[in-house]
Amino acid sequence: MLIFIILVLVAGVSFLRSGNFLSTNPRAQNQENITSNTFSLPQCPLRINIHVKEATEDGEEILLQMSDVREDDVQWGFVDALHTSTGDRKAISFNHDTYVQYSMYASELSFVPFPEVDEVYEEGSNTFVRFLYNQNNFDILRKEVIRCNSTESEQWLCKPDLQENLDTISGITLKCNMDLDLGWVVLRKSETVQNTSSFSKNRKAVFKTCDLNDDSACNTIDLLIVLESYGKRGSDTSVADLNNDSRVDALDYTIVFDQVVN
Repeated sequence: MLIFIILVLVAGVSFLRSGNFLSTNPRAQNQENITSNTFSLPQCPLRINIHVKEATEDGEEILLQMSDVREDDVQWGFVDALHTSTGDRKAISFNHDTYVQYSMYASELSFVPFPEVDEVYEEGSNTFVRFLYNQNNFDILRKEVIRCNSTESEQWLCKPDLQENLDTISGITLKCNMDLDLGWVVLRKSETVQNTSSFSKNRKAVFKTCDLNDDSACNTIDLLIVLESYGKRGSDTSVADLNNDSRVDALDYTIVFDQVVN
């Protein structure tokens, strides 16, 4: 009898480990978790990477450090069609320790690794990703979609992004076994330079007008002119160098931006 009980227990443990008793879709936090010891293999996997880069004064774009936003009073993260900042499903925070980045692998079509039933998309569903950040300290230069395709083919799965707001990436069609890599490039706002040591006490700082294309208006076209020349130095900066320091950087952008929005 004892031997029979032991055999039953061993068989029961093997059955539980196999996952055959599960009626829900399998879940895995990342690819490394899917081994022979997990309860099942993925059915409809989704790999997501959402990044935030910072444009530097040298014109480079580097991943924004988490230490720069960790103590921020504004939550940094994103929302999608199933997670909102006001509904029951709250916004998703960035999960990287070093960079403002979100990396996730799930065996279901969801933006979270262990979703509830109402957090899983049906295959072919369309969604969006809206960026949450501190608008007082940063401006968005652009949004970008690096990958939106199946891991088995290079077929592009995202539709044209018709959302004009830079904080929102739309037109995402979710498919099984899909790689989604997207994000934003931001620029740290600079304080207006007034009466600094670089200027003589008897001379005010002289800036060019923000009307860079001579159409008698300061608007987004002038802002785009600065962005196109961002990071340039020397003679290439004659148009967009508003403060005459022979380079196009965050200060020139801020000068135009402040006059466009005010």
